[in-house]
Amino acid sequence: MIVPVIIADVVSDELIQHVSQQPKKHWCLFEYPVVCNANSKETYYFKGTSWWGALFFSDLRDVVSTYIE
Repeated sequence: MIVPVIIADVVSDELIQHVSQQPKKHWCLFEYPVVCNANSKETYYFKGTSWWGALFFSDLRDVVSTYIE
């Protein structure tokens, strides 16, 4: 699992939209991008779930909320 974290003072709407969408699926690999707005202290990431990654997405959301937010 790869959790790239971008921390920026200015976060574009396009970037927020990109990380809020369901990540693309890859064989044996999860990418779960996270963006942190340093000015507003907001964190953006995919908060939904899907049938092919339901368990992984709940674990990844827990990791983000515990260690990154």
